[in-house]
Amino acid sequence: MALCCVLYTGAFVLCTATVCGLIRVTTLVKLVFGLPFIYHIFVEDLPVLIKSNPPRTAVEWLPEISVLLIILSLLITVCSFEKRKVSDNARFV
Repeated sequence: MALCCVLYTGAFVLCTATVCGLIRVTTLVKLVFGLPFIYHIFVEDLPVLIKSNPPRTAVEWLPEISVLLIILSLLITVCSFEKRKVSDNARFV
């Protein structure tokens, strides 16, 4: 649980730094959220889904589904960032 708190606090700091303009490269942030999502699906979940005998119930999958949805929402949030051109006059308003 402590590791998850540290991980999501780091994700919050990374997203905030990107939104505030401290990190200008969104590709790095997309990789930080995209690669764990792919890892969770193909390395952790797919083998369990295939080899599980008897199959796991939906209640057993709910914690993992919630983690996947959180990671996916972070990835979608970062993918929605777009650069805006700010005119010189708008900076001082």
